[in-house]
Amino acid sequence: MVLFGSDTIRKIIILSLTFILSILVIISNKENDLLILVNYNNPIRKGFSPNIQSYNGILLAKEVVKPLKEMEQELKNRNIKYKITEAYVSVKMQEIRFKNLVNKYLKKNLTKKEALKKAASIQILPRYSEHHTGLSIDFEGDKELYNWLESNAYKYGFILRYPKDKKSITKYEYNKMHYRYVGKSPARKIRKNNLCLEEYLSKEEK
Repeated sequence: MVLFGSDTIRKIIILSLTFILSILVIISNKENDLLILVNYNNPIRKGFSPNIQSYNGILLAKEVVKPLKEMEQELKNRNIKYKITEAYVSVKMQEIRFKNLVNKYLKKNLTKKEALKKAASIQILPRYSEHHTGLSIDFEGDKELYNWLESNAYKYGFILRYPKDKKSITKYEYNKMHYRYVGKSPARKIRKNNLCLEEYLSKEEK
């Protein structure tokens, strides 16, 4: 007994393939979002909207919460003290911070041009901060913390975003506090090949 005609079967197959392709696109987009490049030359793209969650009093992208919990547990197991000083920062908040800094220098009798230049040397311009992604975390602690993070954070999907020998590429000074979540596989490759994120993305595009 034939339950479906050939046209019906064809439609079912097309709908199934369409559904599978849409799932693959969603997965691909999520992976691309983890590798979004935000730096001095690449402002966060308009419309980018990270899925932000609250975790222990800080705001983070949802994808970061689980690996951060795992890494924190290992830090606690080793009795390594630390504090998270910065995570997600909205563009609006960065705008407020930057404006307040400019006003601070204006009150010191600097011209607007001078105040803007001075503020930009201290505070990252709105839309150019990785913290807008919800994927970046600043850790504060002692030498033991920073040594452990530099040697082990990649196992949990985090990379040291601004390494010592990459200033010519990242345009930022070495920053032992600032870590970026990219996912475990990219983090392992970046660590193994001594790359910064810009270099890794450049190689992946080729």
